[in-house]
Amino acid sequence: MKSTLVTPATVEPVRVPEVREHSRIDIQDEDPYLSTRITAARVAAEAFTRSVFITQTWDDSFDSFGGGLVLAKQPVQSITSVTYTDGDGDTQTLSTDVYELGELHGCGVVRLKYNQVWPSDARSHPDSITVRYVAGYGLATSVPQPIKSAIELYVSHYNEAREGETPLSQAFRAMLGPYSFFRFANP
Repeated sequence: MKSTLVTPATVEPVRVPEVREHSRIDIQDEDPYLSTRITAARVAAEAFTRSVFITQTWDDSFDSFGGGLVLAKQPVQSITSVTYTDGDGDTQTLSTDVYELGELHGCGVVRLKYNQVWPSDARSHPDSITVRYVAGYGLATSVPQPIKSAIELYVSHYNEAREGETPLSQAFRAMLGPYSFFRFANP
């Protein structure tokens, strides 16, 4: 499966003033550095949790429909569209009457609605199916506080240990643990 970012988030889950307050940094000279550290912290936290925090739009590509399509970025807010390549090589848009957003082991999945079947003319070929969807908790105000605290901890740690010689505290992972999504192969 391949994931492609379509519409990125326009803000970070925490802002520089929040990090300055958490880290007890009074001077604003450090703001550009802190801004880059916030982005690095968010990327690390998203990788650890296998999720995205601020609303984003993604395209995931699949080889076949199988039993359902487990989406790569969590939490999933909505499915925008499902397209596939038919036997003639033409792109078709799957009707929303056929599929719905479901959940499998806590992950968003495109599944069949009751009494529906996947298209029989869909090619079983690499990247022949594309699901466009919206993922994330929403706005920065909707991101759970423990995630924000983990980001602040990460920034504070690397502000103090700029060369990275000191390992990051286990608290970072502990705060993010409850927000991690288990990722597994598509059924």
